[in-house]
Amino acid sequence: MTWSERGYQLPRRHHQDATYSRKVFIGGLPPDFDSAKLVQSFQGCGSVRAIKKPGKGHAYIILESNDHVKSLLSRCQRSVSGDFYFSIVGRATQVIPWAEQDSEWGTEFTSPRTNTIFVGALHGQTTAEHVKIIMEDRFGQVRFVKIDTDSYNYPNGSARVQFVFHESYCAAINVNILRVVTKDYERNIQLEPFFEKNIPCSRRCGSMSSVICRHYLCLQYFCRACHRIHQNQQSENRDLHKPIGLL
Repeated sequence: MTWSERGYQLPRRHHQDATYSRKVFIGGLPPDFDSAKLVQSFQGCGSVRAIKKPGKGHAYIILESNDHVKSLLSRCQRSVSGDFYFSIVGRATQVIPWAEQDSEWGTEFTSPRTNTIFVGALHGQTTAEHVKIIMEDRFGQVRFVKIDTDSYNYPNGSARVQFVFHESYCAAINVNILRVVTKDYERNIQLEPFFEKNIPCSRRCGSMSSVICRHYLCLQYFCRACHRIHQNQQSENRDLHKPIGLL
């Protein structure tokens, strides 16, 4: 299954008073540009740490605070579409900050595992609102989206999505892989049942569960031993009862 922007652009959120992650993406760098040169380029923005892999045309910089990120953005050129650009050795490099407000959309209801899926392999610029639009367009009404972040409150490429209706939840799980096509990127994202920790095994063996059966007619929590028993008891389509969780 594929989702496409179909001629319209996913909304860009322009927060009046955003709180930014200290981690900032820098794109369009010369491949031979190293971390030391990158730190030197941003020396007017306070203490800077750079993360760049050799041969890559992008990197991350870690600034001291939200205020230092705002200071950097104030020194950037702004395109008509709202993108930020910073000149490095006469080259316009793109500066992509992450507003922490973009990590969450909606209000979570009751237990996180109610009609909740895990979404993996998200593009780094995908906001919670973008995920909501994509999931709702393909599967039905969404209640809540939470983008997972690292210690800098920067997206790590995954999220959880809570649907309003169980039918939407099952439909997303059945698709498993959704191809997302936007004006800026194409990406296959992964859709799986969300595994919640500290749930007792459904076979009442006394153990805590470590996996959930991903078959949409099952979705029960098991310890690993009980899941093996459960899977062996399936007369057909055993492969559809694969475990998701703490393997």
